[in-house]
Amino acid sequence: MVEILVVLFVIGVLVGISVVGYGSWRKNVVTSQIKSDLRGVAGAMESARNFGSAYPTTLPTTFKPSEDITLTYKGGNSKTYCIEAISSQNSSLIFRYDIFEKKEPQSGACAVFGPTVTNLMHNPNPISAAYWKSSTDSLMSASFLTTGGNSTVRSTRLSTSTVALYAERNGVGIVEGTTGQQFTVMFKVVSSAAASLTFRIGYGPSLGTTTTLAGADLALNLVANVPQTISHTFTVPTGITAQPLMFKMLWNAGAGAVGDYFDVSRVMWVAGAYSGAYGDGGSNRWVWDSTENLSTSTGPTL
Repeated sequence: MVEILVVLFVIGVLVGISVVGYGSWRKNVVTSQIKSDLRGVAGAMESARNFGSAYPTTLPTTFKPSEDITLTYKGGNSKTYCIEAISSQNSSLIFRYDIFEKKEPQSGACAVFGPTVTNLMHNPNPISAAYWKSSTDSLMSASFLTTGGNSTVRSTRLSTSTVALYAERNGVGIVEGTTGQQFTVMFKVVSSAAASLTFRIGYGPSLGTTTTLAGADLALNLVANVPQTISHTFTVPTGITAQPLMFKMLWNAGAGAVGDYFDVSRVMWVAGAYSGAYGDGGSNRWVWDSTENLSTSTGPTL
C-alpha cells in the first residue's frame, strides 16, 4: 500500500510539473506569435510609408494576422502610430508596437491619446541656441541636454544679477499676436534649488527690443528637484497689432546662488484658453505643418 501511495504521489508530481510546463510553453508560443505579427504589421506600415510618404491611419490591408491574433490600430498620425495585439488563446497577453518605443513589441496596451492640438512653438523641443538664448551670456549659460529621453534647455546662474532665458524664433517670435487674442503656454520645469522665477511674455521685432506684455506675468515658486507642469493663459492687451510674441523666464537679482539652474522642456503654445490634456511637446509625435523647426505642428494630447 505504501509503495502504491508513493507511486501515485510521484505520478501526481510529474503530472503537476507537466501541466505547469505545458502552460509556460503555451504562453511562450502565444507571446512569440503575437510579437511576430506585430513585427509583420510594422513592416507593412513602413512599406506603406515608403510609397505614400506617411504612415496610414488604419491597419494596412497588405498584412494578414495569424488566425488567433487580433490587431487593433489604436491611434497615430502620418508620423506615428501604435498597434495592439491580443490572442484568443490567451486574452491576458496584450502587446503593442509603438513606433517610438525601441522598435520592438512591448508588453501592455498603447497609451491613450486624445484629439490633436496645434502647437505654435517653432520647435517643442529645446535643441538649439538659435531659438533659446540667455539675455546676458556672461550672467547665465544656456546649455542643451537630453534627460529622460527629452530635449531640455538648462539655464545656469553665473551671477546673482537679474538675468533671463528667452524662448524665441530667431528674433521673429513664436507667433504674431493682436489685441484680444488669447494663448496658453504649457511646459515642464525643474530647478536644482528652491527658486522664485517670473514667467513673462514679451513682444517685439527682435530679442534686443522686446517689450513686456502687460498683465501676462506669472510668478513661479519652484521646489528643489520637483518637476512641475506649468500652464498659463494670457490675453494680448489693447494697442498691439501683429506683434511677434515670445516668452522668457526671469531670474531676479539675488534670487538663487551661482551654480543654481533650472531645466525647461516639452513646451506647448496653443491658441485660446486651453484647458485640455497636456500635449507633451517633448515627444516626437508632433507633425510639422510646414518646414521642420520653423513652423507650427500638430500632435496628440495625452
